[in-house]
Amino acid sequence: MLPKRFMNRRLTRWSGPIAGLLAGAYVGLGNPLAPGGPPTWVTVVGGGVIGVVAGCLVMVLDPSQPTRKPESLEDSSSPSRKRDSTVVGRVLAVFGLLVCWLPFFGLAFNVIGVFVNRGTTDGASVVSKTSLVIAGMVSLMMAIGLWLDA
Repeated sequence: MLPKRFMNRRLTRWSGPIAGLLAGAYVGLGNPLAPGGPPTWVTVVGGGVIGVVAGCLVMVLDPSQPTRKPESLEDSSSPSRKRDSTVVGRVLAVFGLLVCWLPFFGLAFNVIGVFVNRGTTDGASVVSKTSLVIAGMVSLMMAIGLWLDA
């Protein structure tokens, strides 16, 4: 049983990459014991990099802390209120970033991601828009290459 002071504590979002780095580096230490394996530093660095990437994915998918305004400042009649992204929006942002290098599929996927994340205040909107720009450039280069080859 945990002491009362540790109950209902949340870790910050940026602790995901740090925990991933530590866990990945620790797991990388176990591999060099195999005969003929790569050097220890290669597996530790490789495990750490994989852990940081996994931690960054967790950080992007983790919902942000709700900000509570005083009731006197809230204006419920304002139609232009910003909102946080949903789980679907964050998943589309992450997968859009992963497939943005595919010429036309990545472009279509990221257009859907930007459409779902429009009007949000967190990082999912930024990731979706960045992925859309990358996918647009890749698709444009592919279209120019196909046009010049014909």
